[in-house]
Amino acid sequence: MSENSLALYDEAIMPATFDGMMKQADVLAKSGLLPQTVKTGAAAAAIMLAGREQGIPRMQAVGTISEVTGDGSLSAQLMAALVLRAGHPDELLGHSNPRCAIKRKRRGGASAGRGRRRGAG
Repeated sequence: MSENSLALYDEAIMPATFDGMMKQADVLAKSGLLPQTVKTGAAAAAIMLAGREQGIPRMQAVGTISEVTGDGSLSAQLMAALVLRAGHPDELLGHSNPRCAIKRKRRGGASAGRGRRRGAG
C-alpha cells in the first residue's frame, strides 16, 4: 500500500474532519446496521461526538448510547465498561433471570454506595 492509499484508508476509518465524520455517519445510518433509534446521519454523528467526549470509539458509541428523553443515555453495559476501564473492580454477588447483584468497589478497596460514615454515631 502506498502512503497516499494509507492516508485514504485512515480517513475512511477514522475521519480527521467534521465533514469526514458526517460522511461516515451518513453511510452508517444508511447501512441499516445501527440500532433502530439511530435513523439519520445527524443522529449518528451526535452520538459519535458524545462518545468522543467520553473516550468511547465511534462504533461502540452508536451501539451503546441512545436517545431516550432528548439526550444521550448510556446503556448499562457501557456504564459497567467505563467503571471497569477506570480501574474500579466489581464482584458478582448473585444472578437470576432477569436480575443480578453486583458489588462495586472504588480503587483502593472502599465499597461504593451507601453506608455509615466513619465517626457517625
